[in-house]
Amino acid sequence: MEKQKSFQESELSDKSEDKYTLLAENTSDLIWVIDTKLRAQYISPSCEKFIGYTVEELKDLRFSQLHTPESYKRIINIIKKEIRKSENKNYRPKKEYKMEVDYIHKNGQIINAEVKGYVSLDRKGKVVSISGISRDITERKQAEEALKESEEKYRILFEKSDDAILIIDDNKFVDCNNSVVKMLRYKNKKELLNTHPSELSPEFQPDGRKSFEKAEEMIHIALTKGINHFEWIHRRANGEDFPVEVWLTAIPYKGKKIIHTAWRDITERKRAEKALKENEENLNLLFNTVDVFLLISDTKGNILKVNDTVIKVLGYSEKELLKMNVLNLHPENRHDEIRKNVRLMLEGEMHSLSIPFITKNGKLVAAEVRLKKGFWNGQEVIIAAAMDYSAKETVEIIEKSPVVLFLWKRGQKDWPVEFVSKNVTNVFGYSAEEFMSQKISYYEVVHPDDIKRVVEEVNNYKKEGITSFEHEPYRIITKSGNIKWVKDITNVRSNTEDETSYYEGIIVDITERKKAEEDLQKQNAEYTALNKQYQEQNKALVKAKNKAVESDRLKSAFLANMSHEIRTPMNGIIGFADLLNNSNLSSENRKDYTDVIIQSSHQLLNIVNDILDISRIEIGEVEFRPVNTYVNNIMNELYTKFKPLSNKNNNRLVLTKKLSDTKSIIITDDVKLRQIFNNLLSNSLRFTYNGDIEFGYNLKNNFLEFYVIDNGIGIPEKLHQKIFEPFRQVEMTITKKYGGAGLGLAIAKANVELAGGEIWLNSKKGKGTSFYFTIPYNPPDPANLNKTTSSYNSETVYDFSDKTILIVEDEGVNYKFLELILYKTNANTFHAENGEDAINYVKIYPEIDIVLMDIKLPDISGYETTRRIKKLRKNLPVIAQTAFAMPGDADKAIEAGCDNYISKPINSWKLLKLIDRYFE
Repeated sequence: MEKQKSFQESELSDKSEDKYTLLAENTSDLIWVIDTKLRAQYISPSCEKFIGYTVEELKDLRFSQLHTPESYKRIINIIKKEIRKSENKNYRPKKEYKMEVDYIHKNGQIINAEVKGYVSLDRKGKVVSISGISRDITERKQAEEALKESEEKYRILFEKSDDAILIIDDNKFVDCNNSVVKMLRYKNKKELLNTHPSELSPEFQPDGRKSFEKAEEMIHIALTKGINHFEWIHRRANGEDFPVEVWLTAIPYKGKKIIHTAWRDITERKRAEKALKENEENLNLLFNTVDVFLLISDTKGNILKVNDTVIKVLGYSEKELLKMNVLNLHPENRHDEIRKNVRLMLEGEMHSLSIPFITKNGKLVAAEVRLKKGFWNGQEVIIAAAMDYSAKETVEIIEKSPVVLFLWKRGQKDWPVEFVSKNVTNVFGYSAEEFMSQKISYYEVVHPDDIKRVVEEVNNYKKEGITSFEHEPYRIITKSGNIKWVKDITNVRSNTEDETSYYEGIIVDITERKKAEEDLQKQNAEYTALNKQYQEQNKALVKAKNKAVESDRLKSAFLANMSHEIRTPMNGIIGFADLLNNSNLSSENRKDYTDVIIQSSHQLLNIVNDILDISRIEIGEVEFRPVNTYVNNIMNELYTKFKPLSNKNNNRLVLTKKLSDTKSIIITDDVKLRQIFNNLLSNSLRFTYNGDIEFGYNLKNNFLEFYVIDNGIGIPEKLHQKIFEPFRQVEMTITKKYGGAGLGLAIAKANVELAGGEIWLNSKKGKGTSFYFTIPYNPPDPANLNKTTSSYNSETVYDFSDKTILIVEDEGVNYKFLELILYKTNANTFHAENGEDAINYVKIYPEIDIVLMDIKLPDISGYETTRRIKKLRKNLPVIAQTAFAMPGDADKAIEAGCDNYISKPINSWKLLKLIDRYFE
């Protein structure tokens, strides 16, 4: 305190000292002052909250104990550097030193901190102390890591997507994927970055607006409403303009909004739409240019549309006609006939009738009318086509139109053409003369893949007595070999003189329309698939994000629970070990305290084993080791182990075995079977008081079905699947009340599946739980059963008085433990604290009979030490001591030359038995 006071008096006035002390002692940041030898001159009380130690506890700790090695090294280098600089008379320290360091919390947790340091000089300009403020930034660092991981996942989806994706920030493209580069045909994406959307577009958009102004508006809409969908014209690197469909989505990023942009090239779709529009225009043109009456009415006869021929011949204006009913255009005495034919037509038949029209001035115009139902502007309509037989120019007009008229004989195989209009050449390539001279028949020009269908349609109509019909579109082959799509409307006509029947009608070339429809369908299918893919990607991103958030939450809760679960047995071990130092303890108290330490040690070991097991399971490094397993023996062991524990909670433990000892022998992993039951029985004991716990098995369908049934607190049905996930428990309140790491059921499930079985449960909250799991019933060949089973008695006495054992161990506690085990055997021992010493012992003392080798040594590893010892004495046995912290440690030990291994924590009788094997 005198040093602290001296330091403060040299730097602060009494008045300032009071203010700064009040500030230091009430801040959550850690405020400290150290001298050039890293001795603490002042530490604020916030140290206990910051790193877990009180001010008094920190007095006994070295500066290096509070930092990770890397951070400690950086701090030392900076202080040494400043001290060297202060040797110069012109030395002036920086106003402030900033760096990030890692503290080691009292509980072992790493604390990320941001440190601001300040150098103080004495009157001679030498460095006398360093003061500083440390702020805990652990949560911020963890958040930064989580964000980095999320951004990496997004980057993979971003780069691998077939869609063109860009990022807009401050109205410029700041990133894009390779699909954009390919679409715009640039060499690389560097050419595209930091460009405004208008720089990759023509100067004006189709609506006449400047691309720059319109792009600014589209971005503003997206930022305001969150999303904007529109069409745009972009320009490729070669100057070619092309249409795209654009989706702009505003997303938050680092405290502001940026724009996620997706493009789709719609060139083909636009081309198809254009072709379809042109085809519709052509049809409209045809509608109004043919010299045939064309009327469209609703099913009640109200006129909806007429062509120019109707207006011209009948003398009504279009406006007048659209207010009329078709009956108004025909003589009243023919209205019933018209209604009958309309009704029959609406029931599915095409009908034709000869009926005159009445012009506006009352004149009758003879015409042949054909009726057909269809759809127009979203409603069912009647389409009427009529030919004015009084017009002399009718034939010439028809021959100039794209509608081909035909007449061929009915009932003859090849459908010979009797008459066809001259414009047939425009569609088929053949002349009318070639058809009518029967050099080519209509049957021959229909595509081979369609002819069967067309013939069947004709025969079906004939069988049903239908005299007017329309074929589904079919293909024809032109004279030049090209394929076209056509559609025809056919009527059946009979010659009353010789009773010969004919087919007559019109044929229309619909190739362009068909192609446009197919292109549009193809584009729609592609866009539907792309849209589905995009939606699935978004769902996957949301699912991945939610899963990551849930995983972080579960792991945080798990770490908090682990802190409690590890501290509890540690407190028991440390507390009762301290009590054992009391020399006045009675033998009864000493035994009780020792039992508590052993029990707490096993509890701590179980927690560590669970953590290691779940780690191996997650990386797929768990091995299944099948051996002859005596199921009844294991069940008896479990009963003996858990019976005293069940008595503590006033529970009744019941064991049921359905097979004899001989028939209960199967080939499986006995260690994992024990572990599964240990987890299930431990859970039942933990959650059951004053109840019954029954466990056992049945043989069903070549599987052993094991079970553990209790009448404890039960599990809600909605959590039946989740409890098998790592880090899961039913409720956090359950964790606090009953304890447990939340790993047991996840490990049990993995072990059951590894053994080739299944695990499930039946449970309701408050009504107990029944766990079941299966393992294949795979009995061994009787000839392969061990006839004798070696046994070991923990009371066996070994005499190694003529043997010398080298113990290679750098940890004093571990060495002391091994020495005490070997002391009872009268063995001679040497102790090497590192690998080099061990090698020298082997060189100097040939009487060494065996080596106990620790793997983690301070200089060279136990693996390398073993290799070098084996070069000196090939037959000298080496037993490795390994904690199996990582999968494959045991294999590494054998590969390095170790003759055997024993896992920590070491069981004394197992170690002596293993050593004795090499002394026999």
